[in-house]
Amino acid sequence: MARFKKRKDGRYATSITINGQKYYLYGSTQKELETKRLKLLTESQKNMLIKTSSMPFKDYCDDWFHSRQINRNANTRDMYFYSIYAHIIPEIGHIPLDKVTKTDIQRLINNLIEHPSTCQKIINTLRQLFDEAIDDDLIYKNPCSKVKLPKVVVNDVPPFNDSEMAAIQSADLCVEDRAFVNVLLAFGCRRGEALALMCSDFDFNSQTVSFQRSITFDKNTPIINPYMKTKSSKRVLHIPKPFFDFFKKYIDTRTGLYLFTMRNGNLITKSSYVKKWKRIETSIENKLYGENILAKMNTRKITALVFRHNFCTQLYYSGISRKKAVEIMGHSSYQMIEKIYASLDEKQEKSSDKIDAMFDNIIRSEER
Repeated sequence: MARFKKRKDGRYATSITINGQKYYLYGSTQKELETKRLKLLTESQKNMLIKTSSMPFKDYCDDWFHSRQINRNANTRDMYFYSIYAHIIPEIGHIPLDKVTKTDIQRLINNLIEHPSTCQKIINTLRQLFDEAIDDDLIYKNPCSKVKLPKVVVNDVPPFNDSEMAAIQSADLCVEDRAFVNVLLAFGCRRGEALALMCSDFDFNSQTVSFQRSITFDKNTPIINPYMKTKSSKRVLHIPKPFFDFFKKYIDTRTGLYLFTMRNGNLITKSSYVKKWKRIETSIENKLYGENILAKMNTRKITALVFRHNFCTQLYYSGISRKKAVEIMGHSSYQMIEKIYASLDEKQEKSSDKIDAMFDNIIRSEER
């Protein structure tokens, strides 16, 4: 083992030159430093990216994305790609890895303060990047700690009103589009969960349907994803009686494995789904507003997510507990359910009436 110089801070240090580039290495012990030195020499011989604490952060980001994220599902991979190449590298990619500070990251976030959701995605990506750098023994702490993020304001998504529900139920839809709408209404599932349903997922003897997979889109290509959004997303739900006969009849007519496919029997592509939903949306709007173009322009857009929020709201008004609602919705925690239920609790709570009643009781007691 080579001998190394001990620094005042107690660490050992050395330098090594490869292809004219000088690299500085540090370690808590001589053995650790020797391991790093040999690893660096091995990587250089294999033409691998040589990772050092002083390397440009953009190089580390690029290597992390292509080596670690290639097997992620398409949506997650796209999120990391956008965060890294649209925001992180242009702003702080030139800084050496070990010189990136909390101030640099806070400045990046402050420049995007009007886009809180984007800020959250960027900080999540950076945390993983720097955690990886810590595991690689390139830095000692994560500079994302204590970075302040803008508050994400979650807008309330009101449930369908009576007119909307009537329009949904009476809209002129082909049988497959009607089946898709009924899946959203009956189970409150995510779009990808609905698209991935197979005929065999329905058990009409036990009156249940099993959600075991999801479809994501890699650009236009549908990808079957057995790893769903959360572990709790895999669940078995009751088939409501009003929908039982419809689903049984619909599945009896299917010749393929999946409930929803294109005409050639293949899984629905993203462009096909967009066309499908446009047909559904247009049919519902026509029932709601007829030829009133102005009313159509000013109405809210009905999406699969609105169906999901509507289903959760109906769980609340049906007296389903928070715990059971989390299971039915396939959430990993109470956070989202708590937001919806708390908002509905507040609307139900007519505090002014209760305060009036409280003082009425007090005054009556005093009069006696």
